Amino acid sequence: MSGVPPVSTALLRNVPLLCLLGDDELALLARVVTRKSYARGSQILGAGDPTDSLYILISGRIKVFMSDLDGKEVILSILEPNEFFGEMGLIDNSPRSASVVALEPCELICIAKPDFKHCLADNFEIAEIDRLKALHPGVPVMIYINSYAAAKARCDVCCTSANSVKIAREMPGEKIIFVPDILFAENLAQDLKGVKEVIYPGRDSDTRGAVCEVHEKFTLEDLLAVRKSFDMPKGHPNKLIYAHWECKPDVLREADFYGSTTQISRDIARRVDEGTLQRAFVASECELTSNLAQEFPGVQFSTACSVRCQHMAKMTLEGILDILRRLDSRGDLSSYEVKLDSEIMEKAREPIERMLQMS
Repeated sequence: MSGVPPVSTALLRNVPLLCLLGDDELALLARVVTRKSYARGSQILGAGDPTDSLYILISGRIKVFMSDLDGKEVILSILEPNEFFGEMGLIDNSPRSASVVALEPCELICIAKPDFKHCLADNFEIAEIDRLKALHPGVPVMIYINSYAAAKARCDVCCTSANSVKIAREMPGEKIIFVPDILFAENLAQDLKGVKEVIYPGRDSDTRGAVCEVHEKFTLEDLLAVRKSFDMPKGHPNKLIYAHWECKPDVLREADFYGSTTQISRDIARRVDEGTLQRAFVASECELTSNLAQEFPGVQFSTACSVRCQHMAKMTLEGILDILRRLDSRGDLSSYEVKLDSEIMEKAREPIERMLQMS
């Protein structure tokens, strides 16, 4: 493959999955990835193939699909540059559940499972939680619900973006460790200032955390531009900017209201019932705004339709319909099944149950 150009660390850093890695990890990955080209219509992967690699799309568009019980094609997602697939192959050894075909000439990079695990051995997972616990012995650990089961199994309690403040307040002690979302943690620390100290990855240590690849895209400059473009001055009683907990701290402070998806929706519903909301901008995934616009047609919603969650986009009506049909006919659901180690499941259940008891 002497004619294939090398993969740069700058290219890898553009991929949301890899953007938080350090220069050393990216340099290691750049040396082990394989670069591949595919013609339009060619199959990249087939359902049933071994799961042994992560694929990242550099250019072109690809289709991820499977067949329903009648043999008809069910499109799961259309992926574009910097999006990826095959990530579940880095976690388990189950065969591919879907096929992938190039919709146009494509170029991808491939990272084999052993190489990925070697390069990212020190990235956030159980080891990072254990390091934080060692640095702060006896301090309870609260983990965001959108985390892997193996990570939950090492923590004391889970939380959602809606109940995080309540759960943190009610946990024993004057301190709490929060993982893995760094921006969420910074916002939580601000809300709990003077009440409880929040310890999180990267704060006073070299431990690593994560951020939401959607919400971290919003900047203070974006919100100020929205205010100017749509005549939405801060504090206006009828024109409000909403921000999700996982946005940057300065974005939350600029917003007129911040909270979880549910809290944002409820506040909008309350203001609609009162007849006080005319226009809204929501700093969150674009489909959330689309759903709110349908639910509240009397409100003018300004959108950020370029901010899209590729993981949420993998859930389609066609896929849900296929699952329901298989359930009704007692068909094979193995392609949709997520398999976990029974010991991890049991340990991960404890922080979830504790959260439910405290909610």
